[in-house]
Parts: sequence; structure tokens; C-alpha cells
Amino acid sequence: MIALVHNDLEFVPITAAMEGRTYAGHAGVRQFMEDLAAYWEFFETIQEEWHDLGDRVAALGFWHARGRASGVEIDRQPAVWLATIRDGKIARWRTYTDVAEGLEAAGLARHEVKFSPR
Repeated sequence: MIALVHNDLEFVPITAAMEGRTYAGHAGVRQFMEDLAAYWEFFETIQEEWHDLGDRVAALGFWHARGRASGVEIDRQPAVWLATIRDGKIARWRTYTDVAEGLEAAGLARHEVKFSPR
């Protein structure tokens, strides 16, 4: 993952979006991976649709995870991932757990996507 991102990456993955925080740069990606392993028994993302938006890419799909301490499982939670590309690398990566908000941030209208979260 480090090879794909800029040194000054602004990274707001699903867990950070839910908690209102961000990760920055390569050190932030490493911290995110450590946090993921510490707090989640498993955590997977399933992208079902991609949109090339020029210098940005939007992916729509779901995530599936189980909390390590709680054992609570989240299945098919909809999400939109929006990445800004600079010099062939990801410079900003934001996850939206609200599909409408993610589509708006991407500049996509609901009728432009096939993705149906439920």
C-alpha cells in the first residue's frame, strides 16, 4: 500500500470516518494497518463499481468486518471510496459510509451509478 500513496497522503478510511479522524502520509498508513489489526478480527472491502473521474477515482461497494473485542459483525455495510490521484499515486483517500454523501463528494448523480446498497 505504501508504494501506491504519496508521502503527504491524507487518508480517511472507514474506521477514521466513523471516528472523525485522519491518517497522514506513509506513517499514517502504517498506523492504520496496526489499528486495523488491533481492533478488528477481520476487515474486508468489496468494491463493486468504479468510476474514472479524471484526477479522481470513485469506488462503490460494501465492507464486512468483525470487532476483535466485541465480536460484533458488520456485513454488507455500503460505502463509497474516493481517491484523488497526483503523479500516478493516491494523494487523498476518503471513505464515505453514507452513499449519498459519497456520491455528492464524487460529483456523481444517483442515476449515473448501478450500485444499489440494499
